[in-house]
Amino acid sequence: MKSLDAAALLGWPFRDVHVTYGDERTMLHALCIGLGSDPCDERQLRYVYEPGLKAFPTLALVLGMSVSALSHQLRFLRERAAVSRQKVGRIAYYRLVDDHLRQLVLDAAVHVAEGAA
Repeated sequence: MKSLDAAALLGWPFRDVHVTYGDERTMLHALCIGLGSDPCDERQLRYVYEPGLKAFPTLALVLGMSVSALSHQLRFLRERAAVSRQKVGRIAYYRLVDDHLRQLVLDAAVHVAEGAA
C-alpha cells in the first residue's frame, strides 16, 4: 500500500468545488443511505418524495454525528470566528476562515493517516 506524502498533501492547492444535484440524484442518494425504508415515516419521505423534496445533510452522515450535534459544533466555530457561513437559499456553506486553520486541519489529517498506515 502506498503511503501519503505529507509534504505534497500539505502543499496541495485545494480549490472550492460546488456541485448541484437535481431531484433524481438527490432522491437516489437518500435511498442509497437507507432513507425511505419506512414508507409511513414522514421524516424519511421528505428526502425521497418530489413534493417538498429536501437534500439529506450529508456532512453529518460522513462525520457520524447527528444533524443537531453538527449544527451546534458549526455554530460554536462560527461564534469564535473559526469558520464563516454563506447562505444560499436554505443551504449554508461553511469554510475555515484562514490558512492557519486550514493548515491545522491538514496536519491533523496527515497525522491520522500516518497512524493508520
